[in-house]
Amino acid sequence: MIRSVAIGLGGWAKVGKWAPVRVDVDCGRSTGSLRLVLTASDPSERTAAFVSPAVQIAPGGRARVVGWFQPGRLGGDLGVSIEKDGVVADRRTVSMTTAPRRPFNWRMRIGETEVSSGVDRVEIPVRPGQSVVFINGDSHAAHGLVVPGGSVEGLRETTGSVGELIDPASEVVEPSRRPVMARFEVTGELSQPVSFHGLSTGWALSGRFIRGESKPMETGEKGAEIEVIVEGAPVVLSQSEKLWMSWGQAAGMDVTGVERDGGRRVELAERAIPWSGTSRRIDHVVDLDAVDAIIMAAGDGYVIDDADSQVLSRWVAAGGHLVVSVGAQRAEWVRSPLAKWVPVRAEKDRQLSDSDLRGLETLALAGNRIPFQGRVGGAILKLRDGRTSVASLSGPLIGVSAFGFGRVTMVAVDIDRRPLARWVDLPRLIERLVEGVGAIEPATIAAESRSTRGQGALSYSGVTDLKTQLHGVQDDFQQVSRPGIWQVFLLVIGVLLLVGPVDFVLVRHLLKRPRATWVTLPLIILATVGLAVWSGGTVKGREVLVNQLDILDLDAVTGHVEGRSWATIYSGQSQRLQVEVRPADWLKTGTSTQDETDCWVSWSGVPEATFGGMHRVGQRGLDEADYHVRSGGNESSIVDLPVAVSSTRTLSAVWRHVCRDTRLEAELESSGVGQLSGELTHSLPGTIDDWLVVFGNRVYMPRMAAGRSGTWPSGTPLRLDGDGVRDESLKRYLTRTTVHTVARRQGDGTEVVAVAGQYKPLGRNPLDWFETLTFHRAAGGSGFTGLKNRDLEALDLSELIRLDRAVLVGRLKLSADDGQATDAGTELLIDGEKARAAGGRQLTYLRIVLPVKSRRIRPTQKFFDPDQESPK
Repeated sequence: MIRSVAIGLGGWAKVGKWAPVRVDVDCGRSTGSLRLVLTASDPSERTAAFVSPAVQIAPGGRARVVGWFQPGRLGGDLGVSIEKDGVVADRRTVSMTTAPRRPFNWRMRIGETEVSSGVDRVEIPVRPGQSVVFINGDSHAAHGLVVPGGSVEGLRETTGSVGELIDPASEVVEPSRRPVMARFEVTGELSQPVSFHGLSTGWALSGRFIRGESKPMETGEKGAEIEVIVEGAPVVLSQSEKLWMSWGQAAGMDVTGVERDGGRRVELAERAIPWSGTSRRIDHVVDLDAVDAIIMAAGDGYVIDDADSQVLSRWVAAGGHLVVSVGAQRAEWVRSPLAKWVPVRAEKDRQLSDSDLRGLETLALAGNRIPFQGRVGGAILKLRDGRTSVASLSGPLIGVSAFGFGRVTMVAVDIDRRPLARWVDLPRLIERLVEGVGAIEPATIAAESRSTRGQGALSYSGVTDLKTQLHGVQDDFQQVSRPGIWQVFLLVIGVLLLVGPVDFVLVRHLLKRPRATWVTLPLIILATVGLAVWSGGTVKGREVLVNQLDILDLDAVTGHVEGRSWATIYSGQSQRLQVEVRPADWLKTGTSTQDETDCWVSWSGVPEATFGGMHRVGQRGLDEADYHVRSGGNESSIVDLPVAVSSTRTLSAVWRHVCRDTRLEAELESSGVGQLSGELTHSLPGTIDDWLVVFGNRVYMPRMAAGRSGTWPSGTPLRLDGDGVRDESLKRYLTRTTVHTVARRQGDGTEVVAVAGQYKPLGRNPLDWFETLTFHRAAGGSGFTGLKNRDLEALDLSELIRLDRAVLVGRLKLSADDGQATDAGTELLIDGEKARAAGGRQLTYLRIVLPVKSRRIRPTQKFFDPDQESPK
């Protein structure tokens, strides 16, 4: 029997991203295996069933089953089923909402009168003689309550359930009443406010008890019992909205005043998931798939177990961004498992003065001063590579360093303590640390919100995101000749002329038998339909074709390997297919442990509000599943995938593991911005074509006339300062800028004019799309392309090339046994046969992140602080 269901992290999920679902099950006397099956609609209005790995249960007690799914729409229903030995034992349907709703809200009432409500920060005035009852008002989720610091004088907890999750099917309460999370008796006057916070997959609420009227309550007096009811529903965000995780009670990360006002609509905002290492556990890296950044403060002393720390490191290495503040509690940070892999070191303690913090105000573009009160503890940062900013007398306050394909930003002062915790502009500073930009203008917010909700017009091309353009690239099959829109329009006009004027002239004037239309009209219709069916089979074909595009990422420092694949399947007839996905076979010999390799496959959608887009309202009332998705192991599959006649379905897969040997030797040095020299040698079983090496603001490429091609065989050294390599400006290369010499309009002589090329959102060149995706921000972002990069933002490596990292990109081709070149991407099988045998196009693009030694001296302390002790 299902006891409770927890969806997402803190009740948050994001459309098109993996979301965890944790289900507590009452085992009773049963034994055997349980599976969690989650059914949700995909963007094409099909119902997908996501099947989790089996869990063995024993008689008595409870078991927790964890599964994952991808929301295909905004809101909608999620079917949650428990299967025991292949038979459905219990099922729930959970309704999901969308922004501007929040996953949790509270209502406070005295007797039958509701006195207040909100989404966070409840203040409860109490006086002796009163009792406060916290009730779980949800029908599916378990909640609890925590009072930091334990028992408090003046409050007595009577249920013994503080710190425990209370599910909606609890047997400790009467069936007519909802389960009680906690009950407090007020035994005396409170000397100071008492804080508390809710407990679930994130904090459901936060608040405090405060002193009420001094008059004590009489027994039986009206208003002696206060009820606080916690309830809500999971929220599915669009990809235009940011989802951050606030780890360790980081200040500046709570809900805004606008969100607390239920009468005002929140268009776009950064949503924060409160998290704590003392009572939370991340089961898998994909749990954090929807999280854009993690902001960590000292909180409870950087408490985290080794398993969560390892998952967090894999998430950062896959492209995540961790922002951590280390100030007065540097000793606790050093003892944390996080300090073992975070590349920025907090080396020593220091004291910061008023003037030291002024740089943070400049970085945040703040309009308010930091309310400083005396000196504050901080840390001295030490970086092996990367960059620093916000200089002070004792060294920089911010350090940024690359880790895998992600990065870590460390702030040398606590953001969860005074004075920053009281600073009005702290949220803006955190936004600048995470995004590197200022706040979004209101006009931009309104425009993106209307586009997300389908209330505004699309751009002229109907393409607003790089992911949408990818689907267009993948949908281009050279073997299939598809009629254009004008050809279809002319064919429709021709059919109308046949069944109308032509048939009229034939039976009225030529045959002079008007009743013959009962024969000629069906013949014309049958002939037209037959011709359409015949031409469709002849022109489009009836076989299965596959266009597969893979991006293979390797980090030469950490050994992190990640493969991403998009496969578009074309079918000439309606059928159901079985698709299997496996990691690249040639890399398996380099994995460190087998359990570090996992593979996830699902549908692929576009972040649009058009037909087939993810930014549409979800389905209510799910039917039977159209197909089943199994992910999370070394091999993943989709069973009974429906593909309609002469149509396509696009799938996406991701797999990752750690490699002992990346098969590339690099000795690169830099003496300045964009200046790179050294030698590269790879031992991959094949060649790298169309290669480029990008560092800083420069790009290094083969010295050829076209400037875009070149073959680099295995075992061949490549010197970046050799005669066969040339370099130019990265932005000039990405924007296809051309330089012209023109005559001056006034006076004599000439002048040089640089003209940037125009990006084509409807372009179908895979290489152009791949290079633009990899360095989208470096090319100017949406200012150049006119497209957002919401779904695939983690694949943008523009930040790494500014952090003492070089990026090698190119197309990887392996040498087959017959001597012909084959691609080296994800292994895809359709109905048991390799997709390469089915026909179509297979491309594998390689991206390798390389360390660069800098000849520049990086001081850790720029000035001597006279208030510190003199060095001996």
